[in-house]
Amino acid sequence: MNTRVDNFYEVCGQAQKSIHWKHKKGKEFFEHLLRRLIKTRSGEERSRLEKGTKPDLERLLTIAKNSKPMNFEVFIVQPSLSITNTSQSILTLLGVTENYLKEVGDINLKVIVNK
Repeated sequence: MNTRVDNFYEVCGQAQKSIHWKHKKGKEFFEHLLRRLIKTRSGEERSRLEKGTKPDLERLLTIAKNSKPMNFEVFIVQPSLSITNTSQSILTLLGVTENYLKEVGDINLKVIVNK
């Protein structure tokens, strides 16, 4: 059970650190994604994209260069967690993370878990 809470500290920390993108220009966000597009693992190059393509990111970069500030939402996806079997520690941690994102960056947090 402790490992599970530790895992949530890790993902909640990542969610909180992502707030810095809210205070940058949209073009910086897409330039960052394009720089990190390819990951090398075990000598093989792999795309980090789960959905979409490099041209999609390039198109969004072009749009971001000419647009107003972007709106962000942060998603935490934990399929190993069940709604019915969540500890109070995890719920508290998620609540603190949600509050921080909303208060500091006006960013909504969404949590996706098993039913």
